[in-house]
Amino acid sequence: MLNSNRKNKGFTPTPTLAWRLSAGFKSMPKLVSGFTFLETIVAVGILTIALASPLMLASSSIRAAGAAKDKFIASFLASEAIEYIKNVRDNNALEGKSGDEWLDPLLSHGQNSCLPAEGGCVVDVTKTGVGAAVASCGSSCPPIKYDTADGLYQYQSGVDTKFARIVEIEKIDYNGDPDDDFEAKIIVTVSWDGGNSLVIQDNIFNWR
Repeated sequence: MLNSNRKNKGFTPTPTLAWRLSAGFKSMPKLVSGFTFLETIVAVGILTIALASPLMLASSSIRAAGAAKDKFIASFLASEAIEYIKNVRDNNALEGKSGDEWLDPLLSHGQNSCLPAEGGCVVDVTKTGVGAAVASCGSSCPPIKYDTADGLYQYQSGVDTKFARIVEIEKIDYNGDPDDDFEAKIIVTVSWDGGNSLVIQDNIFNWR
């Protein structure tokens, strides 16, 4: 028979544990998740490296597109001048000019000369008549203007562009007699942004 006066033995929590149990663990420290300063620096570095290549590629693509646009415009400006010279040749032939007049007045010394010795010439296709459209450059050729009103490149109105065009025409003499000349070489040089240039050459003939 058990002694009823015997004290009941069992688990008795320690004072510290008992206090924590009664407090419901509210006073226990909480773990906080996050990044340290070093982890943040590493993450920012990785992100910067990841974004650097696409940004450099985009910048390079923009520059390449701009360069391609400039070459495209320059090629059309050069072709335009050559076509105008051919038109002068055809009009002279229709007017019955022959001999050394087949490219008159572009091969004559004067204000409409396109001879290299005269510094070449400028051609403004928006003007009527060779006398108004062609002018000798002399020491230097002026930049081409762009008129936003009509969208044309010219020399009379508009704002200066980055492009300058020089037209040079050389007679090709086979027999030493200028009256027998029937071929000429056209050299059109379009320059822009200091060091960029495009040169187109074409030979035309006096078909009359």
